[in-house]
Amino acid sequence: MSTGNDFSRVVLHGGTPEAPGRPHRWPERHEAAGETGAAGDTDAFLEHWTADTGYVSPALRSEVNAAALAELAPMVGAGTGYVPGFDGWTWTAWRNARALCWRVHAPDGSKVFRCAASPGGDRSAWQTTADAARLAGGVDPASSPPVGPWLLVALQDGAAIHPEAVAWLPLFCECLAWTWIER
Repeated sequence: MSTGNDFSRVVLHGGTPEAPGRPHRWPERHEAAGETGAAGDTDAFLEHWTADTGYVSPALRSEVNAAALAELAPMVGAGTGYVPGFDGWTWTAWRNARALCWRVHAPDGSKVFRCAASPGGDRSAWQTTADAARLAGGVDPASSPPVGPWLLVALQDGAAIHPEAVAWLPLFCECLAWTWIER
């Protein structure tokens, strides 16, 4: 069975399997205006929120490899796909003009993550995903989404069955979010 190291470190980040992971904190330049900019902006980032805890970190566009976006683009168009490098992992999506929402399924069919991504706004996708969080006390479903690009991830019951996936699935979700945002 595939471990996913190649996809998460090479395809997503364009590095080598030995490349260190990115720090989970806002970059120093976060306070500067215009940093959540347009596609192709190497300083662009989306706010990656964890609905269950309220934790937020930047997902830098420059850390997502173009090959990963190209591989995921036809799947985003179809609204369903697989997780490259992870045998049997799949996802299904629904969308509107401003957001892509999806669930990631483990090989056993259990739902592991529920996610939503938007270039900005879409209160409905934000609230529905926050409301789906398995743990209470994180993102309030009544809260407003960020103004700029965002990704919101909520744990589902399958996360307890597949705790190893909680370590690598967020990277895949960031890549899928960027694919949607840059479509």
